[in-house]
Amino acid sequence: MKFTLPQKPTEFFFDYQDLVARFQRIKQQYESLHPGSNYSEDIFKITDRYAKEDKLNYLKFGPYWWAVKYLLDKQGFKNYILAEANRDVLNAYLYRDKAGNIDAFATLVAAWQFKDFYNRYYFQGNRHFDLWGSGEDFQLLDRYWEFDFDFASCGFDGANFALDDEEAW
Repeated sequence: MKFTLPQKPTEFFFDYQDLVARFQRIKQQYESLHPGSNYSEDIFKITDRYAKEDKLNYLKFGPYWWAVKYLLDKQGFKNYILAEANRDVLNAYLYRDKAGNIDAFATLVAAWQFKDFYNRYYFQGNRHFDLWGSGEDFQLLDRYWEFDFDFASCGFDGANFALDDEEAW
């Protein structure tokens, strides 16, 4: 079954050609600042590191989270389990080229662009989005990521998201 995007895209969808051009500009700038590096490989490492720096960072990728998680899993990064992924959202937010192949780079650029949008317009920790422009609320919740994933195994102690005294709240 071929998935098609909704008839009325929201501000969460970005123009594919703009994303491709943006990726090329970022790649060129990154590699000029880091001689010998390969942005096409490093973008996955950078994204993995950012996602694991704080349990709730995934919320900043908003509707792109499932696509980011899918791409990182396909690249061999650990702990990106898609058991709870909303397949419609995952497919809608994976960018594809004209041949229908997934464009991981365009998708990651869109996810990072959305993160900037999120930081500008949403309260931190927001998980509610109107994905289709219909007014219907979508709640992003990845229980595995928030509650089950052992961040300490990745070198993160969790101090940035633990409450010292819950009763004080």
